[in-house]
Amino acid sequence: MSTESRKLTFYNFQFKKFRKSILYFDNKQFKNLIDFILSKNEVERLDKKDSENKAISLELCDYDKISEKEIIAKVVFKSCKYNHSPNYMSSIDGSERKSGKKNYEGEKEKTHIYIKAKSDEAMVLLEERRSGVSIGKIVKYLNKWLKKYFEETNTKNDYKIIYGLYPSKSFIEYLNGMKTINIAELYTHKKILGSETMNLLDREAVSYTHLTLPTKA
Repeated sequence: MSTESRKLTFYNFQFKKFRKSILYFDNKQFKNLIDFILSKNEVERLDKKDSENKAISLELCDYDKISEKEIIAKVVFKSCKYNHSPNYMSSIDGSERKSGKKNYEGEKEKTHIYIKAKSDEAMVLLEERRSGVSIGKIVKYLNKWLKKYFEETNTKNDYKIIYGLYPSKSFIEYLNGMKTINIAELYTHKKILGSETMNLLDREAVSYTHLTLPTKA
């Protein structure tokens, strides 16, 4: 069901090298991936998970700006929940009738994403919808297609797409409000840490550590 007010959440996309802690972003490669997916037909683009009765697909991508240094794009995913066809109920007298919807059909839902991509990361503004597509499913979908892209273009398969929550002014409030945090990864430049041994690494090396947080009941 559509509502006038929708929650918008900031995330970021980055490429992560396998078996390494190298994080970066490549505008050209990301655009190539999106164009590769959209070059396929509707049936091929569809990703269905029967255990969740959910089907998702990349519907379109409109570019507002394309350059070597920056890409600004609107991406739309569509999805549906199938195997759910309850009776219709009248709001006048409470009577019911059977739905004509097939079990393999579901109401189409759209999830809009705005992406501003640079050389180090892509900032992502996601329209959060309970009936839409989550950021986790979007990244899983993109990585599944990334493997196909590597295979069909004979490109070296050495990275995957990861995502993170983009910190905002209310980040601490969100952090304190979470109930199921077990562990988090904190990435920072080594010069911020102030360690006496930091000069043993390359000047631009990125350090990371695992930050264990108490789980709230």
